[in-house]
Amino acid sequence: DVFLRIDMYMFKHIANNLLSNARKACFKGSITLSYLGEKNGSLEFEVADTGRGIPDTIASRLFKEEVASADCRGVGLGLSSCKVFALCVGGNVWLERTKVCTIEDSNESGTAFRFRLPGRLIEVRPSEASLLQQQQQSRSLDDAETSKSTPSSKLPSSHYSKSRKRICH
Repeated sequence: DVFLRIDMYMFKHIANNLLSNARKACFKGSITLSYLGEKNGSLEFEVADTGRGIPDTIASRLFKEEVASADCRGVGLGLSSCKVFALCVGGNVWLERTKVCTIEDSNESGTAFRFRLPGRLIEVRPSEASLLQQQQQSRSLDDAETSKSTPSSKLPSSHYSKSRKRICH
């Protein structure tokens, strides 16, 4: 078994925002959430889509001001809040690549955001896994009582391969 030790509140906030944005931009095609690896005490992830892409005029200011798409719900605070939250815990969020959909290249469009959060993978033997799960459950109960977020969570080992997991079609 493999466990992920990370601030799950931050992970969920950032991943959900990026996945939600990708869903709004991807009418058909695919969206992937990928685990890219561990480096210097941080875990790196990518949310990529085959949607319409982000024009350069918007991409250059995504994290600088409130940017909302004219045809999507929202006020444009999601990406900037993700960036601020990630930076507060020693992580980061950035636009890795984007290509705007054109008539000539309609199959080549899409966007990829990456984010990095402090954390690590913990590999345990099956006998230790149940003990770690019990400790996590105990921490979760303690955290619920003290209103603190749980710093670790178990994810299936499929999340740790470098393969991509399809989210939508």
